[in-house]
Amino acid sequence: MAEEKDVLHSQAWYLEMENKPDLTTLRTRVENLRATLNYHSRLYYVEDAPEISDYEYDRLYYELVHLEEAYPELDDPASPTHRVGGKALDKFEKVVHASRMDSLADVFSYDELREFVRRVQNSLPGAAFSVEPKIDGLSVSLRYENGILTRAATRGDGVIGEDVTGNVRTIFDVPLRLSEPLDLVVRGEVYMPRAVFERLNAKREVEGTALLANPRNAAAGSLRQLDPKVTAERALSVFIFNLQDGDIYADGRTPVSHTETLDRLAELGFTVLPSSANFIFAAPSFCGGAEYLAALRERNILVRHWKQERIRDYVRITVGTQAQMETLINVTKELMQ
Repeated sequence: MAEEKDVLHSQAWYLEMENKPDLTTLRTRVENLRATLNYHSRLYYVEDAPEISDYEYDRLYYELVHLEEAYPELDDPASPTHRVGGKALDKFEKVVHASRMDSLADVFSYDELREFVRRVQNSLPGAAFSVEPKIDGLSVSLRYENGILTRAATRGDGVIGEDVTGNVRTIFDVPLRLSEPLDLVVRGEVYMPRAVFERLNAKREVEGTALLANPRNAAAGSLRQLDPKVTAERALSVFIFNLQDGDIYADGRTPVSHTETLDRLAELGFTVLPSSANFIFAAPSFCGGAEYLAALRERNILVRHWKQERIRDYVRITVGTQAQMETLINVTKELMQ
């Protein structure tokens, strides 16, 4: 294995030439390698549709490693070579969230749901509702500065969480660099796909070690490993479902709906809920009865994909725009006093 790695590591053979390429040419090669590796990583880890062999991927990867080692000025914190490799920690540092990460309110009957809609209508006449599947995982915030991932934190108590940046960087769903140099904070759900959970438990059973209780606990435990290399082995995934802070457009304009926010986040490189799984209702039709949520449960994407590949929890209901959600939170607090 070590011998094979040495061969792979020597793929940047042109550096041994007497007339080696100039720095501009090497920079272009480095940028092309990063783009190619990011493309194939997403196909392999996110889409489950690889186009090249593991050997070919490794050959490109170690060529990039060699170039970055030989020319430190070409290194980049968002390079795919920096996804895994952080040092093990003694403990997690505490961080204060830029925006509160409140827990979601629960309803358990259609009567409670209709009452929720009635309160929203009274506060925000004409508001639209976005209804989408909720993943049973662990909530995290991701901060980007100038388009670069700078910090990831667990929800904690909603005000203070734990810095898990090194571990989150190992999740291939998480972009290390956005497609535009924006400053923003997003919220997502880290989870363990069902297939990964079953594979890990099968391996643990053969080894005679204790089985993982459920995918959510397995995801939480994997994300809070002090050694990022252990987290990387757990093959976690993430879905982004909200903009917490900052702007998603360079000109600072505000999206008109939650769906627009999700579409824009996808353009920036985030993995979000597919639009085919997202229902939009106006309040009057949403109040019409249980048939709307029944229809949601029957969608093919839920039956074929979410039930098989991901551990589905409940459905998440988001109201209107970011500004309307903030207004609703304030009104709700007043009603609870």
